[in-house]
Amino acid sequence: MTVKIAMENLPQNSNLNEKLWVILKSFFHEKGLVRHQIDSFNDFIQNNMQEIIDDMPPVIANIPVNKNHTESEKIIENKIVIRFGQLHLSKPTFVEDDGIARTLLPKEARLRGLSYSSPLYCDVSTTKLNIYATEDKKQEVPYSRTIEKILIGRIPIMVKSRFCVLDKLLPRALLKFGECLAYPGGYFIINGSEKVIV
Repeated sequence: MTVKIAMENLPQNSNLNEKLWVILKSFFHEKGLVRHQIDSFNDFIQNNMQEIIDDMPPVIANIPVNKNHTESEKIIENKIVIRFGQLHLSKPTFVEDDGIARTLLPKEARLRGLSYSSPLYCDVSTTKLNIYATEDKKQEVPYSRTIEKILIGRIPIMVKSRFCVLDKLLPRALLKFGECLAYPGGYFIINGSEKVIV
């Protein structure tokens, strides 16, 4: 009832109403209904995901010392420090039964019941610390190495986002790939089904 009273108190200026509808139509024509979701997903992939990895403390594992070797008699402690570095994400792919990876299209993911996802790789550096007992002090001897692009999992890709194969394609190319021109994107394909986050 209060909403009805509030609406009745508004000035009934048809010119103002027409201008508001023109503004709304131009906004939705330019931005669409899902642009904010696509922009948010792009920001998460390009910035936030790396920030999460950068904020993670290193993983430290203590390894028992093997006393069977003569060299290890001086070693009193072994530690391995694992640090996660730069993330790498490629376009969506699918590995066929014969082991060949190829680009995955949204239409193919829908038809074959696949998830439209990309492999996520991370550079990982490991440092092994051998801690020796020398006279009255401890001495750390580090051995470091970095392994680039270790597969750590797959991440679903939002259709028509920056990492989608349909990104920035012209209408003719979209039709060639079997995509509907009216689909604005902004959804995921999981096991062949389209999923939307609301």
